[in-house]
Amino acid sequence: MPRQEPAERFPNLDQLARHGGSYLIGDTKSIPGAAIASDSREVYSALIRRDGESLDELHRRLDEVVGQVMRGEREPVRSTRCQINASTSARSVVSAREDGGEMPARRTGPAANEL
Repeated sequence: MPRQEPAERFPNLDQLARHGGSYLIGDTKSIPGAAIASDSREVYSALIRRDGESLDELHRRLDEVVGQVMRGEREPVRSTRCQINASTSARSVVSAREDGGEMPARRTGPAANEL
């Protein structure tokens, strides 16, 4: 089977990038396993890599969610809240889940000033 180009494998992310948007897949300073897609107006998706999920699977999941937002089948991410646990000074990130709920808080680092 011939190898597909990224534009063929991830058409929604390709369309987003061609129209001024961008996406990130990987570890950020504050969120390990992040997958974020946005443009200057909104955040289309903010996902966290599932246990055992490959980067390719995460990439496909991000493309799928972005496509759903573009087609109006899903709302874009409205907010991401960061919570500070005063007893441990640990930062937890809560963001939109694919089903519209919230992902459970996740400890992501010791320094609150890195937010």
